[in-house]
Amino acid sequence: MMSKLESIDGGAERALVGSILLDPSWLDEIDGIVSAGDLANPGLAIMFQAAVDLHRTGTPIDPISVGRLLESHDLLAKVGGAVGIHDALNEVPHADHCEFYASVVRADADRRRAQSVGKELQNATSDRSRDLGEIVAEARRGLDAVEDRGRDVEPVSILDALADWRAGYGEHERATPTGFPELDHRLNGGLRAGNLLVLAARPATGKTALACSLASQLACATQVLFVSCEMTCTELLERLLAAESGLPLERIRTGRLDSSDEQRIAEAQERMAGRRLSIDDIPGQTVSRIAATARRYRRRHGLGLIVVDYLQILASKDKRANRESEVAAMSRGLKSLARELEIPVIALSQLNRAVEYREVKRPRLSDLRESGAIEQDADIVLLLHRAAMHEPGAPDDEAELIIAKNRNGTTGVVRLLWDGRTTRFRPVV
Repeated sequence: MMSKLESIDGGAERALVGSILLDPSWLDEIDGIVSAGDLANPGLAIMFQAAVDLHRTGTPIDPISVGRLLESHDLLAKVGGAVGIHDALNEVPHADHCEFYASVVRADADRRRAQSVGKELQNATSDRSRDLGEIVAEARRGLDAVEDRGRDVEPVSILDALADWRAGYGEHERATPTGFPELDHRLNGGLRAGNLLVLAARPATGKTALACSLASQLACATQVLFVSCEMTCTELLERLLAAESGLPLERIRTGRLDSSDEQRIAEAQERMAGRRLSIDDIPGQTVSRIAATARRYRRRHGLGLIVVDYLQILASKDKRANRESEVAAMSRGLKSLARELEIPVIALSQLNRAVEYREVKRPRLSDLRESGAIEQDADIVLLLHRAAMHEPGAPDDEAELIIAKNRNGTTGVVRLLWDGRTTRFRPVV
């Protein structure tokens, strides 16, 4: 059955094209409001585009010039010939309402696009071989694109930009402290909205433990979503309990707890219960699924931080792409998500094996595994290093957090203390 929008008679479209033929100066006013692709009538869309093309070259616009241009491209017959052009011109007595006609055409086009998304959603959900989460994420992106067209985005003048900056000068609510004072100092107060922070290390260095410490600390001030692609919710919870209670992780996992331990666990649980931290451990995560979850979660609970553990284990939608391209797309997707939601995103990443074969084992930016795009997309890159893993006799409780990239601050090294029994990092006092 044809919808009402699909069966419209094109009155606003004919009025729009007729107004332009009467007074071509309106093209400057409606630029950015409507385009030829917004017209449902193919002939009117061709005439509209012809007028735009003539306007861009400074050629006078009238039925003759439009007809000659269309004839030169063998398109005149598709608009009904010269009669079709004159019919559009005669549709309106004057062009005073051209901007109104443009807004009507634009609104109808957006509604048709929304209808198209709905049809694609209906067809896709009939295919049981497709993942439902991916289908919903695609539909949401389509609707977001329709909604974004409705936002009038104008370049910001330096005067307005200065006023906005001055209004927020001295306010630090957009910088969320990490709980590590030296790191906060180098990051100009902490994590900032729209930033992608990459935390990278070799396996077993403690990057998940550090991510848990950051998530737990920030959850005291904001809502945190921890996306775990490797560990289950229970495994992460046990790490958090060990760090919070100070009890060895092994003792918590095996259940060998005495009455004193039980009391410490109970106190840790009470403190943790007040933190706004949620864990998503669904396997097979993709960036689009994470984005869909984050948008839904923000609508329901608010959201101030996303942690993704870890980048290289995320699933890819494009099975034909090589791994470097896949990881590049993932890092770009997470950066875009951080900007869209205006929150920081922490993405954990593996380092490649090159560090193992060097005499000096401290990691560097070039060790980021599989994609230089990670370095390009990230606002901040932190490289976690524990010398005791490579150097016999090095203190086992010392760690370095190397700030290898900091788009809006300084680089350098932040010293940390590591307790392997409780998988906890602490700042050096």
